[in-house]
Amino acid sequence: MNRVSYFNLVVDNVEKTKEFYEKTLGWKFVKWEGPMEYWGIITGEGQGIDGGLSPRSEGKFNQMTI
Repeated sequence: MNRVSYFNLVVDNVEKTKEFYEKTLGWKFVKWEGPMEYWGIITGEGQGIDGGLSPRSEGKFNQMTI
């Protein structure tokens, strides 16, 4: 089985989500300078898994593929 290498959170409220994870887990968020609203998530130093954060699209169903 492959190990998880990256995760992406798709949320309704980006600012509240960032605030929650910054305060509870000490995660850092880096805004991507691309054409869409997206933040990289740095979960800590050393070995581990980092991720991404993006807002949920209006009127679209977002799903996770496993």
